[in-house]
Amino acid sequence: MATNKEIDTPSVGEQSGSPSEQDSVRSPGKKEANVIETLPRSTAPPLSTTEPKRMELGDVVLRFLGIRKGPRHEKYNPDAIATQPSIWDSEKIEELKELYIHPKWENWPAFDQNFRWTWKEETAVRHKVDWKIMVWACVMFTALNIDRGNIKNAVSDNMLDDLGLTKADYNVGQTIARVGFLVAELPSQLISKRTKSWWNPKGYFTEKEQKIIVNSVIRDDPQKGGMYNRQGLSVRQIWECAKDYDMWPLYALGLLFGLPKYPVDQYLTLSFRSLGFNVIHTNLLSIPYIVGSSITMLLITALSELVNNRSFVAMAEDAWLLPCFIALIALPDPISAWAYFAISTVLLSFP
Repeated sequence: MATNKEIDTPSVGEQSGSPSEQDSVRSPGKKEANVIETLPRSTAPPLSTTEPKRMELGDVVLRFLGIRKGPRHEKYNPDAIATQPSIWDSEKIEELKELYIHPKWENWPAFDQNFRWTWKEETAVRHKVDWKIMVWACVMFTALNIDRGNIKNAVSDNMLDDLGLTKADYNVGQTIARVGFLVAELPSQLISKRTKSWWNPKGYFTEKEQKIIVNSVIRDDPQKGGMYNRQGLSVRQIWECAKDYDMWPLYALGLLFGLPKYPVDQYLTLSFRSLGFNVIHTNLLSIPYIVGSSITMLLITALSELVNNRSFVAMAEDAWLLPCFIALIALPDPISAWAYFAISTVLLSFP
């Protein structure tokens, strides 16, 4: 939790700005905007007058590189109210609930527009989320990727010859593995929803901590209550999304993102072996691009933060691959082993 200036508990009269100025990150439609602009303030408990200084990953990288100056470490009162102003502080609360929140929203029991919490309580909840949820998620994804990617190391030691398989068989096997992974996703997610009763019946959070999380999120973005966790998409909704031509570039990006690099990645160790590297050298030479990709991922995140744009930065990432493929096509055949290592490493360091 970033530090803030020392503050006293504010009164309702000290709040500044209209509810529309404290609205969601996403802009509401004309109807919603008209409603918000005319909302009278309520007589609810006092709110915080200090905005939280929470840094995104890109902001952290920019400050680490010295491109952006870091925040000053100023003291603040941990017992002061941390609840941020929002449209939910209006007297027309019932109208806003009908406008923004789905009737079947699963967090209705925890939602309370008059609920307040302190900076100390919010910091404790954030630390709990980081250590009990995010760390475990990182461990699981690490285990998943180790298990999913170790076949490339196995084929470097003549696994295909030992099993009597061709490279075409290897390619088919990779496709079958991905299809099997997708097919197994649905039942595994259904099972994961049924583990709470015996694995962790009490859950990670107390009732008050749940209210802090829910109300913090819904105050930051009221539209987060527009769907519920059992809601599916109808064919009509999918069709409406498909007709939205403003989204077509993002759909194309989702389908084509990083696609050219997959053959180079899947056949990297086989290519190294065919160019004369032994098993140990092949596996060692497949490490640098992973390190490079980790670095470029942080840099591209910082770039998107610097230019304050996500879509165009994501679309521009494919431009990284083009010079590498031009080099692979232009260089004489057979290519030098070390030249291929250099080009493939740069190519796979794709952010």
